[in-house]
Amino acid sequence: MSNGIVLVVDDDEDVRVFIRTSLEAQGYTVIEAPDGDTALMICIDSKPAVIILDLGLGQPDGLEVCRRLRRSSNVPIIMLTSHTEEIDEAMCLAAGADDYVTKPVSGRIITLRVAAQLRRAAYKPTQEETSVDMEGQDKVGYESIDMDVLAREVRVNSALISLTVTEFEILKLLMEHPRRVFTRDQLAPVIGATQNSGLDHALDTHASRLRVKIRKAGGPDVVISVRGVGYRLSIPK
Repeated sequence: MSNGIVLVVDDDEDVRVFIRTSLEAQGYTVIEAPDGDTALMICIDSKPAVIILDLGLGQPDGLEVCRRLRRSSNVPIIMLTSHTEEIDEAMCLAAGADDYVTKPVSGRIITLRVAAQLRRAAYKPTQEETSVDMEGQDKVGYESIDMDVLAREVRVNSALISLTVTEFEILKLLMEHPRRVFTRDQLAPVIGATQNSGLDHALDTHASRLRVKIRKAGGPDVVISVRGVGYRLSIPK
């Protein structure tokens, strides 16, 4: 039985074949695209559960494809990059990617990352997490931020802001439990990461981008880092 459709976008056929073989061995259905334009067309018809997207495509490149997808889709995106510099990782996350993997690609790592993104997409709070505050409501408000959970929209001072699926899920969890501090390990399923796959850097980058977007819309600094623990919402004065 298939675990879901994964779209692999890379202009290197050898890379596509390797990733497809690795994922199919774990029960995934894999479709391929050799370039960004083909990938965008496939996404309209096939609705993949996860996209693995090479940063170094020709035009449009991986970052541009990621940005275009984010205009209409919250599908988890894992970027493939040949570089190890932190700026490349930040660029991927800033464009809307949920995770990144550095080439050369490991079959085991890529299957683990895909599984992590699917877990994050299906994440539901535990009974302990749902025992307080506003969990389960269709609309959640906190200071000048209003979230429509069903429509997956966030407004700051009534202005709609664009969030990635990961940014939305982080903010949703914190807004539903405004008095709680979430540890980094507790936030790991939300962003589809583990301590072994760069949790700290990925979480800090997502949280930073979320704060910037809220501030640019005139909102307050609501996502607060608790040193040595994790994140919470700010306490209204």
